[in-house]
Amino acid sequence: MGRGRRVPSPADDEEPPAEEFRVTSTAFTNGGKIPHKFTSDGHAPQTNLSPPIAWHNLPEGTESLAVIMVDVDAPDPRDPISEWVHWVVYDIPPALKELPGGLNSKQAFNEGMYQEIKEGHNDFKVPGYIGPNPPPNGTHRYVIRVYALDQMMGKLGNKVSKDKLEAAMEGHILAETEIVGTYSKEKFGPGRDAFVPPGRPQESGQGTPFPTKGA
Repeated sequence: MGRGRRVPSPADDEEPPAEEFRVTSTAFTNGGKIPHKFTSDGHAPQTNLSPPIAWHNLPEGTESLAVIMVDVDAPDPRDPISEWVHWVVYDIPPALKELPGGLNSKQAFNEGMYQEIKEGHNDFKVPGYIGPNPPPNGTHRYVIRVYALDQMMGKLGNKVSKDKLEAAMEGHILAETEIVGTYSKEKFGPGRDAFVPPGRPQESGQGTPFPTKGA
């Protein structure tokens, strides 16, 4: 599922009509840059936090939602081979209107309606969310797809992958929508808004800065 359809480019700025099923994020706009704290390049503890997403106008009959986040430009934007999975979440109760940022923790999923949510395995072979960490070969696009389903998925076995979830959702999708974020490795110079690990500029990211002279 999802393969072969056109993925919006960073230049696309059109949003679905307000009355349609859609997903938004307070962290980035469609086609916008994903902030560092939602990537693997953030500076602890602000790193690898799952991004906040909210959905609007659920179709009638929605019994659960699922979320899948993939890098569609892996391993290289100039020659993508396959989607790299960063996040698989399902059995989200439709009474929830959003997943807040930084929800990827055992403590968060043990509270209230979040207890019903299940996390699958990403392509890093672990459950939960792992943020963007692309090679320094250009800008990658990260697509967050949200599915409105006519039933809960329930028990799908151990280590539920994107493919296993997609197979289970077949025939149960009422609607789907997506938002695209972008990210690329950057070499930040020292300053108030940059952090460069000594000797590892390729792993630069947002964090506590080294002050410049006169700053």
